[in-house]
Amino acid sequence: MKDIKITFIGGGNMGQAMIGGMLKHHFTPAQICVLDPVIDEKLTLLGINTTCHPGEAFINSQVIIWAIKPQIFKSVAQELQPHILPDSLHISVAAGITTDSIGAWVKNRRVVRAMPNTPALIGMGQIGLYTEPALKQQYGRLVDSLFSGIGTCFWVNDENQLHAITALSGSGPAYIYYVLEAMLEAASELGIDPDQALPLLEGTFQGAVALLQHKQEHPYNLRQQVTSKGGTTEAAISAMHTLAVNKSIRLAIHEAYKRSLEIAREFG
Repeated sequence: MKDIKITFIGGGNMGQAMIGGMLKHHFTPAQICVLDPVIDEKLTLLGINTTCHPGEAFINSQVIIWAIKPQIFKSVAQELQPHILPDSLHISVAAGITTDSIGAWVKNRRVVRAMPNTPALIGMGQIGLYTEPALKQQYGRLVDSLFSGIGTCFWVNDENQLHAITALSGSGPAYIYYVLEAMLEAASELGIDPDQALPLLEGTFQGAVALLQHKQEHPYNLRQQVTSKGGTTEAAISAMHTLAVNKSIRLAIHEAYKRSLEIAREFG
């Protein structure tokens, strides 16, 4: 891995998270360059070469990581394509944009798609990955090493499954925060200061997930264990059933899935 040169297109939060993880796992600042119109001081302090000049960014670079928004992917890719080595490996973290679209824009079929989520910023991301089987066999270990510092990798065999992963885990942290917001509002209504309630709720979420991991049981079973007949939890779950909360969550995830498909059509 020590001789591989890597260029990031975009040095925002996800790019910086990946770089931080890579520096903790076998990669050095000298291997990494970031192409961005804005020079970020945090990257230069790490010893990363950050430039706004494509000619400088792609010198001997074998791996190109596209950490930009899907809305600008096509125009940026077509502008930069003449500067990129023809046999480079392209890795995209842009939601929705397909390998076919990326391959056409960069004139190269060596494309891997990745769908990380924001806990990657603290090394606890979930990263969905897809590429063609032959490319996975050739580059799978390298790609795993690039992402291992920011979380857990999940390879899928069908590219369309990345739309589902986008809806489930890519957007998933926002669903958790949305539920937390509602619980904080309820705490306030019940007379508990939100500043006191937040650590209580954080611990509740962490404890629930830790118990799920420890027990290795289906969430339904764990829910049943805490839902005593005639008790407080049963009253809450009954209200959620009446309000069709389960159906609303599933509908919301399907809407996120549909939007990922739309992004592929709009920008790809």
